[in-house]
Formats: sequence, C-alpha cells, structure tokens
Amino acid sequence: MPHPRPNPQHARRIVWSTSVALAVLTLVALAGCVIAWTGQLHAETLSRPNVLILNSYHRGYQWSDDIMNGMDSVLRTSSTRPELFTEYLDSKRIPVQQAFSYMAQLIALKYGARHFDAILTSDDNALDFVLAHRADLFPNLPVVFCGINEFSPERVHGDTMVTGIVERRNYSGTVELALRLHPGTRKIVAVSDATTTGRLMLDDVWRAVSSLEQAVTYEELSGLTRAELRYSLGTLPPNTVIIFVSYFLDREGRSYTLEEAFEILNSAPHIPVYTVVGTYLGLGAVGGELLSARLQGAYAARMLDRILGGTPIEKIPPYTESPTQTVLDWNAMQHFHIDEQRLPPGSVVINRPESFYLKYKYHIWAAAGFTALQTAVILILLANIIRRRAAELRLRESEEKFRRIFENIRDGYFLTRMNGTLQLANKALADMFGYDSPETMQGIDVRESLYNSPRDRDRMLSRLMETGDLYGYEMTFRRKDGSVFLCDCNIHLLYDDAGTPFATEGLLRDVTERKLTEAMMVQNQKMMSLGGLAAGMAHEINNPLGAITQGAQNIMRRVSPGLSANEKAATDAGTSLEAVHDYLERRGVIRMIRGIQESGARAARIASDMLNFSRRSESEHAPHDIHAIIDDTLTLAANDYDLSKRYDFKKIEITTDYARDIPPVICSPSEIGQVFLNIFKNATQAMTAQHTGDAPRLSLGTKRNDGHVVITISDNGPGMDADTLTHLFDPFFTTKRMGEGTGLGMSVSRHIIENNHCGTIRATSAPGQGATFVITLPFGECLRKDDATAP
Repeated sequence: MPHPRPNPQHARRIVWSTSVALAVLTLVALAGCVIAWTGQLHAETLSRPNVLILNSYHRGYQWSDDIMNGMDSVLRTSSTRPELFTEYLDSKRIPVQQAFSYMAQLIALKYGARHFDAILTSDDNALDFVLAHRADLFPNLPVVFCGINEFSPERVHGDTMVTGIVERRNYSGTVELALRLHPGTRKIVAVSDATTTGRLMLDDVWRAVSSLEQAVTYEELSGLTRAELRYSLGTLPPNTVIIFVSYFLDREGRSYTLEEAFEILNSAPHIPVYTVVGTYLGLGAVGGELLSARLQGAYAARMLDRILGGTPIEKIPPYTESPTQTVLDWNAMQHFHIDEQRLPPGSVVINRPESFYLKYKYHIWAAAGFTALQTAVILILLANIIRRRAAELRLRESEEKFRRIFENIRDGYFLTRMNGTLQLANKALADMFGYDSPETMQGIDVRESLYNSPRDRDRMLSRLMETGDLYGYEMTFRRKDGSVFLCDCNIHLLYDDAGTPFATEGLLRDVTERKLTEAMMVQNQKMMSLGGLAAGMAHEINNPLGAITQGAQNIMRRVSPGLSANEKAATDAGTSLEAVHDYLERRGVIRMIRGIQESGARAARIASDMLNFSRRSESEHAPHDIHAIIDDTLTLAANDYDLSKRYDFKKIEITTDYARDIPPVICSPSEIGQVFLNIFKNATQAMTAQHTGDAPRLSLGTKRNDGHVVITISDNGPGMDADTLTHLFDPFFTTKRMGEGTGLGMSVSRHIIENNHCGTIRATSAPGQGATFVITLPFGECLRKDDATAP
C-alpha cells in the first residue's frame, strides 16, 4: 500500500508536545531533588550538637582571641559540625561575682529552652562559673576546659564529667631566662592585678623565685591603681627584673587593656619585663618561656570533638602538661643590648627585621608577573612589527627624501598648534634652542618654553591674524639654558578645510651675532666720532687757552718785585712796587691770578687727554699702555655731559693700584676703552641708584700673570644676585627700565675681549657686596677667530 504523505504541521505539533513533556518531567525531577536535599539539610540541622563556649574575658583581649581562634581552627572542619554559642564573662573588666550573676541571668533567659550537648570553657573564671551553676544550669553536661592554672579532682568536686587541658605557665624557666640574660639582677618584682587568675599565678612566681640558688630579693605589686603602680615602678632600683603576670583590673574596679598595662610598665624603660604569655610580646616585654593560647584552644577543641564523636569523657583524662618555648622580642633585645649568643639553644626571636625578599615578596612576584606579561605583549608586538616591516620600508624610503631636505635647511623650521603646542621641528631649530633633538621639543608649550615672554607670542599672533603672514619680523627667544637671542622670523598661518587657522608654520634665523656686530660697528663709529670731536675741541680750546694762561703769566711778571722795569714804572706812577704788590695781595688779586693759572693748567691737561683719546680712537691693533687707556677712559667718563643721565661720575671715589712691570699690550684702544666705559657706567649707575651707606667707590688694579695683564675693576655698589650674574653677558639681557638700555653692552664687551683680543672677562658678585670684573689680555698679538678660519 502506498504510504500517506507526511504532514509538516502535524510533525511539528508532535515535536512540540514531546519537548513540553520532557521539560515538565525535568522540572518535576529537579523539584524532587530540592525537596529531598532540603529535608536532608533540615535533618542534619536538627541532629547537629549544640555547644556552649564560655570565655572568662572579653573579645579583643589577645589571649582570649587566640584561644578562640585555636578552637575555631578545629571545630570548623570537624565531622560532628557542632552548632556553637559563645558568651564572654568579661571578668577582667568587672568584678568576678558581679560577672557570675550577670551571666547566670543571661544564660537562664537566653538559653532556657535550648539543650546543650557539651560546654567548652576558657580560663579559670569560666570553669568556676560552670561548677558554681552545675546543678541549675548545666546538669550532667560534659565540660571541657582550657587555660586553667591549677587543677585537681578536688577543684571539680570529683565530677567525672569534667576534663580539659591545664595551663601550666613556666615561671621557673622564665625567671631563670631573665637571670641568664641579666646576670647582675638583684631584685625580682612580680606585677599582677587582683583577679583570681592573677592571685593564683603570683603563687607560681613565688615558688619559682624561692627555688633559685642565686640570692635575689622578691617583691609583689598586686592590685595597685595606675598611679600607685607607676610610682612604685619609678622607685625600683637598677638591676631589677619585672615578671609581668597580669594587670587588667585594679582594686578600685577600673579595667585596663593590654596596651594600657604595658604603657604603665614602659614608664620604667630601664627595667626589663619578662612574661610567660606570647601575646604580650611586641608591647615592650623582652620574652620568656611562653605558652601558646592557640594550641590550648585547639587541644581543648579536639577533646570536645572526640566526646561529640562518641568517646566517653571518662576515657579522656585532663592533660596537665603545657608545652612552652623560649621566645624573645628582637626590638626589646636591642633596647637592652642583649646578645643573641647568650640565648638558650632553640630560642625563637620574633619581630626581627625581614629580609628584602620576605619584605617585598609580593612586590617581587608582581614585578615578575608583570615582566612575564610584558614579555608576552612584546612577542605579540614583535609579530605585528614583522608584518608591518614591508610597509614601513616603503614608507621609510619616501620619508628619507623629505627628511634630507628638512634636515639640511640651515634655518629653524617649526609647526605649532594655535594653543602653543609644538608639533614639528627640525634639527636646526633644536640646535638653536639647545635641545638634544627635535623629538625632545615636540609637545612643549612654546609660550612658556621658547618665547622670552608669553606676551611676545600673543603680540606676534595678533599681528599674524591681521596680515596672514610675517616676513623679517624680529623677536627675542629663550634657549633651554635660559639665554636669550634674537631671531629674524618668517611666519604664516595654516588653515583647515573650513578656513579656520589651526597652526602656525615658519622659519627662524638667529641674527644675534649680526646684531652684535652692528652694535659694535655703531659703537666704534661713536667712539671714532667722539675721538674726532675730542680732537677738534682740544685744538679749539688750546688757542684761547694759551692766550689766557700767557696773559695771566705776564700779569704776574708785571707785579713781581726784583725787575727794574716794574720798579721804574711804579716810581713814574708816583708809588712804589711794594705798595702796589701789597695792595694786590690785600685785595686777593694775586690769589685770583694764581687761580687762573691753575685752572688754565687743568684745562690744558684735559685738552691733552682729549687729544690722546682721539689718537687712540683708531681700531687697528698696536702696542698700547693699558694704564693710559684706563686713565683716558676715566677722563672721558668724568667729562660725559649727557643731560639724560641720572648719575655724576665725578662723585665717585677712584682708587688705582697699577703694577709697575706691565709692558705694552697689543690691542685696539677704542674697543678696550669701550669695554672699560661700559663697566664704569654700569657701576656708577648701580651705586647711584642704590646707596649701600658707604661713599661710592670704584677700585681699579692691574697685575702681571704668565704673559697676560689682569685688570680688576671693583665697586661697592648693591651687587647682583645669582640669576643676574648667570645671564649678565647674554645678548639683550638688561635689568634697566624700558628705553634705558639695549641689553647689548656687556655682550659686546665679552665679544671684544674674547673674540677680538683672545682674552677673558668674568664677573663675581653677591647682593649687598658690590661687583668685581676681572679682565685678562695677552701681551702678544691675538689670532682672532675670523683670521683663524680664513682660507
């Protein structure tokens, strides 16, 4: 028979129905598993044993916390999985009987309807509380204790349902350790509070001291208040050792933390403190034969776990031995200068400074991990670099063509964003500004790093936005080392597609040397003009001056006695020559004539100096007397009649100390005189502007030194600070107000001395101590730089 043709819609309905059925069955199965698991969990919860943990003290007390940590380390992994309930008696901060009363009421109210399977206690007060309320609160419950100082069957009244681990503190070993490390000890003092545990442990200390063969005195400081204990510690003599038992509650009922207790003990820093509890180390105690609170708690928890697991408590007797270990604090050992060689074998020293690896272990591993990650990244990048190498090679060939042109431009090229960020520069620009390479310049803010003043760029941009480009625009810039130089700038704007300027581009050319040369030429022209003027004035003055001085001389001869012609003329006039001479003396005429002669002689000397200066105004190098150049320049400075100046060189005291053995110096007297004149004027202006209290003085001296003449020029003016001294010889650097100086004077002076005369010039100064310039010039002819480089 032919088979019917399948219906696709019918097939899809069958598949959908089957899927829904499978999904429903799956949900039912999952629900069944959840219900079964919840029931099992509920059954396990109902079957978990309930355990009450009673701690004698309080949370935060290190001993109690360590015991609780030891219990938790065992019980949280126990197969019996007990439900734990923890209460603290707080008996170190409140009286014991009061604590017992509060706890009995709390347990009755809080756990009255709950059945406990066992009791776990920590330290003496908790065990005493359980025994005191055995009948009404804890009947027939197994009790496991730890941290008990004294235990015997009589203490538990023969109760066989009580077991645990005894805390036997090794006071004998601790006392012997103290005497071993401090052999000069003469007295042992035990410090304790008035708690039950403290009183019991004082008995142990007494027994330990009584058994010593060494003769020492013994004293107990028990239950004292803070003030009493601090006072008692302050009266203890040297060679005393303190055995710290406990100090958490004084007789007035005030409680203390462990840190507060050791703050009191440390008030006697010359007396070492020993203890038998490890938690006291690090607060000031040296060390001792120490118990481990954590091991106490862990051992008691294991005993409890055995009981909950079905072992009868009668088969688990109390453990009466507590293991101890000699432990010392490294910081306290250093304080009391205790040598580790004196420690008993097997001693443990804690708080020792960590090794580099232990201290920075996590940092080292983190760095190693980072290095491994970085290596992986580098390998990935390396693979990417290999793939890009072919494309970069083609790009490099194209870039080299552009770079050869870019790097060979002698002018500095730049491209700067409108916000002042330098985007592109060539090597010439980097060299010009003192940077190592163009790359180190990219990204810098040109307003702050390159322009002499941010306002200079603002003014340049303002003009550039008006004109679109600038050609031959001169502007000062600042190098990386702070020196200033002048550039000739050609700058234009770059625009984006929207027509908005987004950058400036241009070329800079350093014209500082050109400007210096121009300034020197101008100065030489001035000096030559001044020399010509001086020569003309000298010649013009000499003619009438000769007549004046000759006339004065003739007047004196006409009235001088002893000449027969004078006596005859007086007699013919009806008087005597003596009467005429007496009259002239009485009226001061003779004195006036002599004044005319002296003034004439002084004017003649000035004219002669001006003639000498005019003869030295030529720029050729020839042998010249350096002292004569200095004196001529002083004369020129004294006779400077510039009405705009604010100083008077004649009011400056001039002192000279010239060496006698200075031969002629081959130099250009006009250039050297220009250097001297710059220094003289600057010194005079500084001394006039800022008075130091003393009369202004300029001291000049020369000496001979190995083929050179050394000229020293010193003033007693206000001096210069370090920043001014650093930039003193930089072009365009000036401390004067706008319009009073070009900033080229000292720069030109250095160029004249060092470049034109192969000498040196340097300055030393400090604020309030004047300034000193030292110039050295060779006696022989100088091979100038331009001559040395000529072909």
